[in-house]
Amino acid sequence: MKDMIKRYVYDVTRRLPENQREEVGKELLANINDMLPENPSEEDIKKVLVELGEPRILATSYRQKPRYLISPEWMDDYFQTLKIVMIVFGVIALISGLIENILNPEAVNVIGIIFEVFFKTISEIVQSLFSAFAIVTLIFAGISAHQSKNEKCEWDPKNLPELPKENVKKISKVESIVGLTFSIIFGTLFIYFMWRNQVYIGWFENGDFEHVVIPFFNADVLKTFIPFYIISVVLTIVESGLKLKSGHWNVSIATIHTVEQILSIIVLFFFATTTNLVNPTFWAEAAAYTEITAEQFSEGFSKGIYGFAWFVAVMGSIDILSTWFKTLKPNRKEIK
Repeated sequence: MKDMIKRYVYDVTRRLPENQREEVGKELLANINDMLPENPSEEDIKKVLVELGEPRILATSYRQKPRYLISPEWMDDYFQTLKIVMIVFGVIALISGLIENILNPEAVNVIGIIFEVFFKTISEIVQSLFSAFAIVTLIFAGISAHQSKNEKCEWDPKNLPELPKENVKKISKVESIVGLTFSIIFGTLFIYFMWRNQVYIGWFENGDFEHVVIPFFNADVLKTFIPFYIISVVLTIVESGLKLKSGHWNVSIATIHTVEQILSIIVLFFFATTTNLVNPTFWAEAAAYTEITAEQFSEGFSKGIYGFAWFVAVMGSIDILSTWFKTLKPNRKEIK
């Protein structure tokens, strides 16, 4: 009968770290003996062990440090963010996969092309979903690890947060994490493609998108904007991080958001007014196939992108004013 108790204690303690096993084993054995009557029968022992529960589950309650990749308090936000990111990644993979595989099929007949486009697109969607899952999981795992690390530090009442102001505008964790995720992913990809001088817009030969005759942008001029774009991405990441930490709009977040918006508008105006941004040979080639001259193409593009810059400037100004309004002015709906 005692052998059953020893086996139970062993099955619990073997799942624990070495430095806990002896102490937990003694404590558990004492608890079992306290629960048993004098001269217990085998049925009494079984009843007590069943009451204590499965060793695997009981060991979890004794473990000083719970084992999880993402802490429970972040799990709801994790699933919400994961769904949003996976949907966006899936849609992007679907659209890009269809375009790429339809324009560049390897099969020679219609049935072969249909099967090729279908299976290649599905494969790209699956790969994209796995990438989204990995990226979001790593970000949340990092947040959980950082939180756990801070919890190990000796607590000091001086570290208590300030009481939040009444009627402040809240920021959801999902909004912050989605912003952080997309800033990192698309910011890194855009910088990488600009630096690698990867051509996606240009004059292509015979519809073959692998052989570029004339690129649309002047690569050397385009690269001069990379440092400004990096600064903008960094500011966006910092803003998302502060939103995640604070949970509501405040002056610091609004200031960073304002700086990022103003920087983006200024860079866009420089972009719109740069004379050598577009390869002049591209306009000459386009003019050869139409009745419009290269100068007219260039002038029309300049006016269009300049008008777009003004549109972005107006929308950005409205966004800045809205940000400061919700930062400094209480939410009237919450005032009783």
